[in-house]
Amino acid sequence: MRSRHYRIPPSIPWQDAALRVAAIDFVILELRTDNDLVGHGIAYTVGPGSSAIKALLDDGCAAHVIGQDPSNFRAIQQSIAHYLHRTGQGLGSCAMAAIDIALWDLVGKERHLPLYRLIGKVRESIASYESGIDLFMTPQELEQDLIAKKQRGAKAVKIKVGRESLQDDIDRISAARHVFGTESSLMLDANQCWELNEARRRMAAFERFYPYWLEEPLSPADISAHAELRRNSSIPIAVGESLYNSSQFMAYLKADAADIYQPDVVRVGGITSWLKIANLCEVWGRRVAPHYMSEISVHLLCSITNGLFLEVVNGGTFSDLKICPSLTTADGQTFPTSVPGNGLAFDWQRLEPFEVPM
Repeated sequence: MRSRHYRIPPSIPWQDAALRVAAIDFVILELRTDNDLVGHGIAYTVGPGSSAIKALLDDGCAAHVIGQDPSNFRAIQQSIAHYLHRTGQGLGSCAMAAIDIALWDLVGKERHLPLYRLIGKVRESIASYESGIDLFMTPQELEQDLIAKKQRGAKAVKIKVGRESLQDDIDRISAARHVFGTESSLMLDANQCWELNEARRRMAAFERFYPYWLEEPLSPADISAHAELRRNSSIPIAVGESLYNSSQFMAYLKADAADIYQPDVVRVGGITSWLKIANLCEVWGRRVAPHYMSEISVHLLCSITNGLFLEVVNGGTFSDLKICPSLTTADGQTFPTSVPGNGLAFDWQRLEPFEVPM
């Protein structure tokens, strides 16, 4: 078991209502079997924490994995979860995810199956949208950026909102609708920047643009406020990238507080946990459109019945960063890789300059 830590700037500028992202930190994990198969797992942060994730992986987690059958996903995850539970939700979940993703990769390679077929294929592709972390752009710059996305085949897009002025947000949404028209799916993402009253005001102003969803309008801790917004607006609410376990998702489901759920396969602890959350959402009649990690998420969406959209984050996919092969997209659909395992094949030479020294 070996972990490595890399810090890579996004290939284009990133800024939303919460922060300007200078770099994405990745922790890449290698698990090797006694017959020399190698499984790759991954965790990431867009702020502090990746050094701690690597330290957790290096500090005792190996004892819960070495000697185990890699197909014992749940037992291994339960053992690691018990070991890490005092570290708190976020860092422990991310460390656990790196191991869990690597285990699934190993089993896929052992059985000569791509991840989505290992889990159980539902479809061969999933609708995708291009996601811009673009709050720094003027409406005119945003319009030109969206024209370029449309020209390269995007059928749906997401833009950031949360400028200080409501009119600034309206100008940005108007620019997006000018490019894509009212028939295309336009998603909005506020990155938790409002209190309830301001969110009410903004959503009332946004309704005439028919957004497909508004993502994270409020702090994820305020479930009741999300439920109130949902009851009083025609705009669907999306949440999930800042939730870390199935209990938090269940609390939202019970409160009827969101329409679309966006579990992040790293933040929730890996594929095993992600599938449990997706199944919960299916039972409650809710669709799933995961956050980030598109190279893994495309497999997951093709293996569940309630998959909705794949997020392809401009400037932050592994192919954008030139560390993995490109995703295949055609006519607004993205296809999972057909090679055994999760399809992550890292360019170690390209990564070398970005490695964070121990």
